[in-house]
Amino acid sequence: MDLKDILCFPTDNAMSLSILKEDHLYKKIPKDKVGYYIKSSINVGNKASMEFLQEYEDKPLKEICDNMKLEVFIDKEESDFEILKLRGKYEEYKKRLTLSHRSLKTMEAKFKTLGLDSLDYNYLYEILLAKGLFKHLEATKIGFTYGKVDRASTFKLGFIKKTFPVKKTSEIAGEIFTKNILKLSFNPKVLDYIFLIGNSHVNESYLIDFFQGLEKEFKANN
Repeated sequence: MDLKDILCFPTDNAMSLSILKEDHLYKKIPKDKVGYYIKSSINVGNKASMEFLQEYEDKPLKEICDNMKLEVFIDKEESDFEILKLRGKYEEYKKRLTLSHRSLKTMEAKFKTLGLDSLDYNYLYEILLAKGLFKHLEATKIGFTYGKVDRASTFKLGFIKKTFPVKKTSEIAGEIFTKNILKLSFNPKVLDYIFLIGNSHVNESYLIDFFQGLEKEFKANN
């Protein structure tokens, strides 16, 4: 299986599980509710993208951001010592999305060495722009995904119960939203893992096994 096949190999369920596992509350989620969080979040992303496409059709994303008063800033002043940021930084109070020029250039270079020339600067820019746009939509129009799903219980003693929002559900929905509005053949989350191959942290066989393991785990909990 070559890298182009691996890019499209993991399902949305598998990639969504990988995101949910990054939530600090994941271990507090009962196994029989993992599927609920994933499916609910995917549904939010699907619904938001459908409504978005009906309203804006194929207008350029940057134009849509301008119309929605979302400022898009390309940061070119990062030092080489700063941590490489693979995601845009959305500041709700400023209505501003900051994208890292150095990160985009680095990702482009790594993907090119892997023969994935289609994942160039502009392509990656559109993906990060779409993810940031979803965050803006959550904050200004549709509400946060983690507010639409059950909160996770972290402590219970008698009538005392503490719950907290599972915030990674917003990221799950955002990946689906991005995939749909850009008509991608893969879940954007997979780029994080392909990037690891470019940095020689993992190889293709490892990723295939990892993705298959996620799929089995998802099915086992549903």
